[in-house]
Amino acid sequence: MGQHHFEAKIRILTPEEGGWSLPKPAGMRPPFRYKGDTTGHRMIFPIFVDGDGRPLPEFGEPLPVDEWLPAQMIILDPEWRLRVDVKRLAIGVEFELFDFNGALSGGVFVIAEGVVTRLSTSLTSAEAQNHEAT
Repeated sequence: MGQHHFEAKIRILTPEEGGWSLPKPAGMRPPFRYKGDTTGHRMIFPIFVDGDGRPLPEFGEPLPVDEWLPAQMIILDPEWRLRVDVKRLAIGVEFELFDFNGALSGGVFVIAEGVVTRLSTSLTSAEAQNHEAT
């Protein structure tokens, strides 16, 4: 597994809130978007971890619903990370994870909410380099 770029806590929504009706494993990789941004999505994926920061088995027990879960977040696109994410990410920034399968019924649906809890040194170093280049 590569270096994560930030840490977050994520809450999987209940089916009553519009979340999935079936439990999902820790290996799920739903699209990410900043809360309030309905124009696009980002390839930023969670690696759910235990209390000691160890990754949960991708196909182990289903993730609990309606609990805040720690995750290490990986930004897959380095160009967008430098152009967009280093400017938008900060502790306390809220985001959503969603499912495109809702497109069959008229759109996407949010399946989880999250908040940034810590920025990694790899992200803050990229931000410093980005400012030096401008």
